[in-house]
Amino acid sequence: MTTEKANHDHQDDDAHGAGKPEKPGYDDLNTPVILLVGVISTIVTFLTIAFVQGLCYKWQGSFIRERITDYPNTPINEQIDSQKKMLTGDLPGTISIEDSMKKVIAEYGQKSAGSSN
Repeated sequence: MTTEKANHDHQDDDAHGAGKPEKPGYDDLNTPVILLVGVISTIVTFLTIAFVQGLCYKWQGSFIRERITDYPNTPINEQIDSQKKMLTGDLPGTISIEDSMKKVIAEYGQKSAGSSN
């Protein structure tokens, strides 16, 4: 038994292919499966990109909201408040815009009416 070898790998070509060479197995491409895998991978890639982009926008928005509420810019807020008080006439020595407009119209309106006659 040890001296006898059965050679099943090399068989007579005439008996199987009648002179035609067999097509190698690596030339057989399964095109529908390749197309399906390509389409599925494209969809998964698109969904992954959209998910990561949405997650980044959410993190950015929460970071901006957190930064605004946690760190008020006090000097700028004080300057804006003082400017608002100056415009409304709440500070000493200032008058409101409406009052100053009335005074200018009253003063220059009389001069322009007097100079036109």
